[in-house]
Amino acid sequence: MHYKIISGQDIFELNPGLRAVDKFNRLTDNQMKYVCLLMDNSTDNPIRTLEGKKRAEKAAKLAGYAYEADGKRLNKNAREIVDGKVVSIEEAKTAYKELHYNEDESTHESIVAQIEQIKEFLNKPNKKHKELESSIKLAEKLPAMLKAKKEVEQLLNLTVTQKPELDDVVTLPEIPAEGGSDEPMSTLDIYMMEKMKK
Repeated sequence: MHYKIISGQDIFELNPGLRAVDKFNRLTDNQMKYVCLLMDNSTDNPIRTLEGKKRAEKAAKLAGYAYEADGKRLNKNAREIVDGKVVSIEEAKTAYKELHYNEDESTHESIVAQIEQIKEFLNKPNKKHKELESSIKLAEKLPAMLKAKKEVEQLLNLTVTQKPELDDVVTLPEIPAEGGSDEPMSTLDIYMMEKMKK
């Protein structure tokens, strides 16, 4: 990853240079971890093979954002972050992209976003006649888009068989932090603590 993330440690203490970027300096520790996990496509990012909303939700979960009491979905604050409604985070994502611009990754992101939009439109129930015509045209373009996506993934060394390392870990319940703090440990913190014990 471009920036170091270690369990129980503030990302800004580990990477003091982050404070030099105004858009990053405005964020909390969890917010910055979310941005890094979401935006970084390095080979050691545990969620780099995920895409779209699933990737955003996993990044929020790993960054330490809480779930509703029933444990079925992220809480309201985290959902607003995932949905792109927090201006400071959106600005930080843009700054991150500008600082770490990679044309191949940018192309991949664009293709993935277009494929997601086409799939959502095709899955929309009760289409009207004009929408059905549009669906047919989009469905015809989808194979070429998927082929282009695979070519870019090969270029970036992304493979479908790769699985995020933390996929089975992130379902752990939050537990209180050691040292008497009332703030629960994030799933990433739990994972790193368990890894250090081994």
